[in-house]
Amino acid sequence: MLTIFFIILIYLVMHMLFHCSLARVVWFLSLPGLKTDNVQGQLPDVLQSMCSDLDEQGVCIFANIAWAVWKGRCAKVYGGKMQSPHSVLNMALALVHSAENCRLVPLLPVAPDCSDNLMPILTRPQGAHRFYC
Repeated sequence: MLTIFFIILIYLVMHMLFHCSLARVVWFLSLPGLKTDNVQGQLPDVLQSMCSDLDEQGVCIFANIAWAVWKGRCAKVYGGKMQSPHSVLNMALALVHSAENCRLVPLLPVAPDCSDNLMPILTRPQGAHRFYC
């Protein structure tokens, strides 16, 4: 019985992060061409494959977008507040721009953090805005 519970829980997490309509639009707006319709598999494998080509800044941005999607979906489910994909994306970008959230905690000392390297990470599909860490 417990195994079935965990399978359902993982399915719900995958749905909230990648498959619900809010999540699909937010991911598409934040990463050019990222369509999450075909995201399948075990959650750890999906996260690893989506982050495998990202540098430390990209992982930071990915994590903050996922957190904003999670919070936006929870606001709808538990608070009855429907948030637009743009407001969820703006929440994620605000998290990215805060200094504390833009640094990963290293196990060993590493070279510069993302505030020292202002490299464009994400652009909107139409290229109108650049987002910096």
